[in-house]
Amino acid sequence: MYLKHFNLTVQPFRLTPDIGFLFMSEAHTRAKSYMDYTVWNQEGFVVITGEIGSGKTTLIEKLMSELNEEILVAKVFQTQLDEVEFLQAVLVEVGVDPFDAKKVELLDMLNSFLVKQFQQHKQIVLIVDDAHNLSMKVL
Repeated sequence: MYLKHFNLTVQPFRLTPDIGFLFMSEAHTRAKSYMDYTVWNQEGFVVITGEIGSGKTTLIEKLMSELNEEILVAKVFQTQLDEVEFLQAVLVEVGVDPFDAKKVELLDMLNSFLVKQFQQHKQIVLIVDDAHNLSMKVL
């Protein structure tokens, strides 16, 4: 319906984020600047908040599309997890097999992985989309 009526070549209003349709409003530009600064200056963490559908996930996709191969990104989009499941999700994202391990072993796996990456001068970025779903214990 939209394609023909508006002479569009691509279906608008899709459910998945598409950075090709990202409109960088003033708020989006400011949020993206915070994200860029945090990654490129290795400055701890940044929290981006906004209403559902405001473009937070699309901004994440935009950021990830601009990162070079020297930066390893672990992204967790399913956040209704307990602390063991969250650690497992992070480890899976970085290519470590975390299953059948207890919490202490998972923490050791993560620590060993991070130390190894640091020794190789690699930067790790953890992206947690919908972090508001994480319990206080997981945080």
